[in-house]
Amino acid sequence: MGAQTYRYKISYWFLFLFAFIACEIMVVGTLIKNLPNLLAGNSDFLDYVVVIIIVAICFPIGLLSLAIPFWAKIVLSPEGVEFHTISAIIKANWSDLSIGTIQTPSDLSKTLLCSQSDITLRNWAKCLPWDVSSGIRELGIPFSQFGFFNSRNLSASINQYAPHLKIIE
Repeated sequence: MGAQTYRYKISYWFLFLFAFIACEIMVVGTLIKNLPNLLAGNSDFLDYVVVIIIVAICFPIGLLSLAIPFWAKIVLSPEGVEFHTISAIIKANWSDLSIGTIQTPSDLSKTLLCSQSDITLRNWAKCLPWDVSSGIRELGIPFSQFGFFNSRNLSASINQYAPHLKIIE
């Protein structure tokens, strides 16, 4: 049996799409409302700062929200599991995994916790001033968020490769 790839569930795709739309509406709305006054010189320094901050924060967050569902995936193979995120790739053997939970904004999410894992940071994440690897290691692999239309197949595949995990969906 070859490698199987699983992406976010459809509800998460809509969540990321909503975040993208909300951020970009904030940017466009701010520019439409303030650009004429800014260009005419009828604004004070604080107006310029607020517009720059909103555009500098919301525009990249919106683009990131749009990119994450295309980038993130879980790849299962007989050797182990790979979790591709926007900042890193986590590889772990089946024997090094256990089940845990993490608190998400909406509920508790089932997670594969890795006692030993190989974390490969993407080039841009190596430049961040904090330890990305330890944060990713603590998060684990939130597999209950993945599966798209075949989330039951994800749990069945994990149970097939790692029966010691005993995942119940």
